[in-house]
Amino acid sequence: MNKNLSIEQVEDIRNRVKSGLEVLRCNVIGHQVILEEIKKRLEPLGVELSDERIMEMTEKDFMELIDHHTGRKQKQELKYHYEKQNMECRVGDIVRNLNGNSYRVLEKYSDKNILFEQLETGALVVGVDVGFFRKMPKATEVEIGMAKELINEYCRDEFGHDASFDEYPLVRLGYTENTIEDGSNKYHDIEVFADLENYKIITRVDGEIVGALQYKTMEDFIEYELECLSYDSLVSLSEQELAVVRGEERFKFDMSDVSIEWGHGRYLYGKYSEIDFAGLRREFSKEPQPNSRGEFDIEIREVLSRTESVKAGYYGEAVDKIMDMYRNGEIVLDADDFKEVDYIPAQNRECR
Repeated sequence: MNKNLSIEQVEDIRNRVKSGLEVLRCNVIGHQVILEEIKKRLEPLGVELSDERIMEMTEKDFMELIDHHTGRKQKQELKYHYEKQNMECRVGDIVRNLNGNSYRVLEKYSDKNILFEQLETGALVVGVDVGFFRKMPKATEVEIGMAKELINEYCRDEFGHDASFDEYPLVRLGYTENTIEDGSNKYHDIEVFADLENYKIITRVDGEIVGALQYKTMEDFIEYELECLSYDSLVSLSEQELAVVRGEERFKFDMSDVSIEWGHGRYLYGKYSEIDFAGLRREFSKEPQPNSRGEFDIEIREVLSRTESVKAGYYGEAVDKIMDMYRNGEIVLDADDFKEVDYIPAQNRECR
């Protein structure tokens, strides 16, 4: 970011870019001339944009980009959403649910069926279809555009072509085959990805995650990672990652700001000596079985999500207003709000 420009210089950049956009949209003269003029005006900010990106951006996008790179705009209140994480916990880990209750992992029947002890009460519960969620500040369209452009620039410099966003939000930044000092002289596949929804760099060796560098916001992800991407640095494994590959350590996800949620749970009452732990292990570890007609009951669960803004004096009032708007049909989630779909074996639900 260039924060050394005076207010007058920033205003001059804003006005000239705005004027250039007006001419560009009106198609008064050749597009290429105006595109080059806009790029020239953005040079003092250290910002480089492709012709295609300029044509996609609105005037508001440009003004936000200029303010962002000059520090002239006060930080806005971030809008948060819960993003599902592809991760797992280990026996002994302490996790929290979305309501803030703490749980210790006592036993894992599978990656998604887990026996927990609630620390506040000592109660035991089997969480079925456990998911992991991180509260993330939502990136703006401008930030997402900047992130993609920086990755494209990196890929053009390193590989001679733009990045592939076919697996978005994952974007592959590097791949190599290399030997690792593990006594085998075997070549290992090393892949590095940027996760543009969760703001992190993921390193995989032979398909297994061995490292994940997490950022709190897209702004930090851009400034401290995407603006200084280096292929050699990305595909070079750290000592801790090497230890995971050699089997000396096990990769562990950072759970400090992660919440859990389960599809349904079975609370276990009575003394520990009265609980049939072996039976629970058999029930929740086994694969679902077909019914007498040879059919499997599979629940199809779609997740729809949208962020709405509402004026209120305090948080509780805002939630109440949103709930009333939803119940009255003023807010209706539709196909445009689709986030993901899960296919879950249908089971008897003892509590929700």
